[in-house]
Amino acid sequence: MFFSDTFLKSLTQFEVTGDFLPFTSRDILKVEDYVAQLLANLKKNPHLLVSDQDIYSSFIQVKISKSDKSDTKVTQQGTGIIEHTTSLSLYFCTLAPYWFYGACNWSTNWISCIGGSCTGGSSCFLEPEDFARVDHGLWNAEIEAIQTITQNFNYTLLSVESLIQPAPAYLDIQTILADKPYRVFDCFFYWMD
Repeated sequence: MFFSDTFLKSLTQFEVTGDFLPFTSRDILKVEDYVAQLLANLKKNPHLLVSDQDIYSSFIQVKISKSDKSDTKVTQQGTGIIEHTTSLSLYFCTLAPYWFYGACNWSTNWISCIGGSCTGGSSCFLEPEDFARVDHGLWNAEIEAIQTITQNFNYTLLSVESLIQPAPAYLDIQTILADKPYRVFDCFFYWMD
């Protein structure tokens, strides 16, 4: 995939672009609702646990794990339980109909003496290289199901090769997720606190 400098600049200037609704509306809130519909379809898959979406400047992050917890290790620490999950993270750009996924690790801390309430945890942000860390043998069926749904919603999977390309040097991206020199990945997926 090749992206023009003009297109990448429009992304970094927080402009919604695309050739079908809701992207033609140029309304990011309508795009976020559209992605929520896509995620509702993902949640229908009985083999997947789909986390709540995290909305950042130019993308929505969703963590996907296996409903049978085969991707999760549990450890006990005092009265607490820590779940360490090695799973998938999906990024849906809200400025253009593109997405990406990669391997992601996160943890969730539970205090068992308070009825199992969640007390914290950790998460991750993707880089293009995280695609290669996905255990496709373990995740093949689930990834095919995810790709079918994203294709039905006209979202295009970005290739690692296109994402690792250097972004035009003159671009200024308002993000805390990357430093210059930026890559094409940073044009699609950025966030400023």
